[in-house]
Amino acid sequence: RIEPGNPFPVRSETGEPKFCSFCALQDVAGPRLPKDILAELRVYLDTWSVPKGSRVALKCYGDNIGPQGKLVADLVQKIEKCLWWKDYHFSWTFYCQSSYLSKELAENLARIGTDCLFIGFDSINDEAQKLNALGTSRLTHDKAVMLCQQHGIRIQAASVLGLIGENPESLEENYQYYRGLLEKGVLERINSAILFIIPGTAAYEMLVEREAWIGSLDLLPTDKVREVWIKHFCPRVNLDLLREYAEKIDDLSPGPHA
Repeated sequence: RIEPGNPFPVRSETGEPKFCSFCALQDVAGPRLPKDILAELRVYLDTWSVPKGSRVALKCYGDNIGPQGKLVADLVQKIEKCLWWKDYHFSWTFYCQSSYLSKELAENLARIGTDCLFIGFDSINDEAQKLNALGTSRLTHDKAVMLCQQHGIRIQAASVLGLIGENPESLEENYQYYRGLLEKGVLERINSAILFIIPGTAAYEMLVEREAWIGSLDLLPTDKVREVWIKHFCPRVNLDLLREYAEKIDDLSPGPHA
C-alpha cells in the first residue's frame, strides 16, 4: 500500500513509474528500476532495524515475472554490485506462467535468490488447456518443472478444477501430475480451487448466453452457478467429484501447509 508520507512515491523525479502495475493501479503502469527495488529494501531494513544475518522473504505475486526477463537480468547485475546484499539471506517468491519460464530467466532468478515460483498450472490436460485458451501445455509445464529442479527452485502450484471440457480422466491426470511433483521433491505447496464464474469475464458472458437469468443477479449463488456451468461446459463431472479431487490435490501439500 502507498500511504501518505511513504518514502516510495509512485513516480520518480523524472515522472516515470516506480512501482509495478500491481501497486500503481491509479497511475501509469511500468516495470520498476532495480535501483528503486534495492532502495526500497534498504529503507525497510533500516526502518525496522533488521539485524544482519536475518532471513528476509520477498514475495511478488502481483505480476507475471515471465515477460520481465530484462528487469531480472538488470536486477542480477545490480545485486551482484550491492555492498550490503550479502549481509542478509534474501529469498524471493515470484509468480510465473509456465510458458514464460526460459533457461536464461530460471538462471537469473536463481542468481538473485529465488526459492519458490508460484505457477498456475490450472490444468495439465492439453485438450482442456486448448479449450480454455490458457496459453500453456503439458510441454510448457514439464519444461518449467525441469528448470525449477535444475536451479533449486521449489514450486507453489495452483490448480483450477471445472474448466471447459473437464472430465474424470482430466481430473485424474491433474492429480497424478501433482503427485509426481511431490515425489520429485519440487513441490513446496499446492492449492486447488473449483472454478467460480466472475461477472465481467468471458466465462460469465458464455454462461449468461445459455442461462439468461444469471445476468439479472446482483449476488451469485456459488454452488448453483457452478452447477449450471458444469451442465453446459463439463457435463461429464459433477460438483461432488470436483470437491473430491480438490481435497485430494490440496492434501498433497507437504509439511505445515497441508
